[in-house]
Amino acid sequence: MTTTKGISPAPGNQPKRIHVDLYEFVAEFSRQMLLREPKARIVLVGGAAFEWHFPKAHASSDADISVRISSNVHRYELLTDVSKTLGFHRTGRIYQSKEAWFTVDFAPEFLEVGSCSVEHLVEQARTDSGAPFLILSPAAMMFDRLNSWIHWNDAQSLLAARLAVQTEPDKIDYVELSRLLSNERGLQKIIAGLPEDDPLRRRLAAASFK
Repeated sequence: MTTTKGISPAPGNQPKRIHVDLYEFVAEFSRQMLLREPKARIVLVGGAAFEWHFPKAHASSDADISVRISSNVHRYELLTDVSKTLGFHRTGRIYQSKEAWFTVDFAPEFLEVGSCSVEHLVEQARTDSGAPFLILSPAAMMFDRLNSWIHWNDAQSLLAARLAVQTEPDKIDYVELSRLLSNERGLQKIIAGLPEDDPLRRRLAAASFK
């Protein structure tokens, strides 16, 4: 079994080869990282995080994981080692496994969308088996999708955000989302670019006055 910095997993901490479910993998990856770097902060971001909150609005085939550790000296070796322990090997910038239907990519350490920090929008989730992992909140993931439309006119991202409001309207903190969009100078573009009866437009317009 591959280890890092001479640390051998304690009995009962052997890695679980989980490849059927992307989120079980993220939870196990987080567990293995914390065994090696107890102060590490591991957060699921990107499309898979959006799908976790809004499964009817988006489907993802990659796990984007933000990993922050106390020192960058061994960061690359550590990420590669833990990934390899779970059967994932680097191919270019991503990690792949013959046993998995998804790929793994490591996002920047600092949690930002556009020019805004979303460090305060991390929450804990649990897989179907009860394994914990950290993930960006629904508001942060909505902001991520809408930011792609604001700056790059990504129609698919806007569609995903609109579907999220239609299918899971009560999951989103619209006041927080409105604040983030205002800081990115995109709130008015969103409101002006949607039909008056659009649920996302109505929710954001109402939240902007609170």
